[in-house]
Amino acid sequence: MIGYYEWGFRALSNSVRPVNSPGDVKGLKIRVPPELAIKAAFESLGAVTATIAYPEVYMALATKTVDGQDNPIANTWAARFFQVQKHIALTKHIYATICFAASPKAWARLTPEQQAIVTQEGRRAGNEVRKEVQDQQRAYLADAAGLGVVEIDAMTKAGYSARFSAAITAVSSTIGPIIPPSIPFVIYGSLTNVSVGALFLGGIIPGLLMGFALMAVIALVARRQDLPRMTEHPGGREALRMLAGALPALAMPVIIVGGILSGWFTPTEAAVVASIYAMFLEMWPYILALIVVLGVVTYVPDLVMWLPRTFGFAGA
Repeated sequence: MIGYYEWGFRALSNSVRPVNSPGDVKGLKIRVPPELAIKAAFESLGAVTATIAYPEVYMALATKTVDGQDNPIANTWAARFFQVQKHIALTKHIYATICFAASPKAWARLTPEQQAIVTQEGRRAGNEVRKEVQDQQRAYLADAAGLGVVEIDAMTKAGYSARFSAAITAVSSTIGPIIPPSIPFVIYGSLTNVSVGALFLGGIIPGLLMGFALMAVIALVARRQDLPRMTEHPGGREALRMLAGALPALAMPVIIVGGILSGWFTPTEAAVVASIYAMFLEMWPYILALIVVLGVVTYVPDLVMWLPRTFGFAGA
């Protein structure tokens, strides 16, 4: 073995109650992977386990077929399980690793110098990936806490069924990691020495095509099932106004990709730039108001002094 990377510690999420002690697991129906050790561990705590294929886990959680699941935080975030789960416990019951190894025959074909380079770079990459995963775990938890079940709640309140809302959210969640800025692309690029900028560029068109295809399918299903729809459609001017309002948000991928290609910032720094830009879009009215207030406080006293002198109203 040359080195090892990690997915991070596994954590338990569920939609029933907080898990603060081993006794809180009792009675929960938990989806587990086909691994005897994990299955036996949860069953020993009184949980009911179910083995469900990973692509079907989101729907099983959304429809309450199972109460919860266990995965590393990165998996829970990437698969958007937090959208249908209310609670997550950082149990750290298993440490998930990825081994970087070579067969003896392949290793023997390398020269001692090549073996030294592969070993050194493999271990360096492992150290960087472990740090990246640990740093991103905090960001994932913050995202999950902020987003929660907002999307599904909004759809169900609009009249869509829970199953349809969960299905749309699950399918659409696969588009996010493809359109830049994409954290999985950054991690993949750092592991494989592939240009992250090229990955970002390569993800734009497939991501847009997936989005348009999903829109077409939703429109077709909505017509056949007579799902709720907008009763009033915006006119030409209103549509242009809405488009103009969305342009700053739509500009984010352009700013990220353009900044990387022009050398303004690195792919790793792109996530920070995206966060700052998103914060600016959210707070710009307050920022503008602050600028106005500072301008008034700074320049109005000078203006009050200047006007009388200019028009000859100064006292004797």
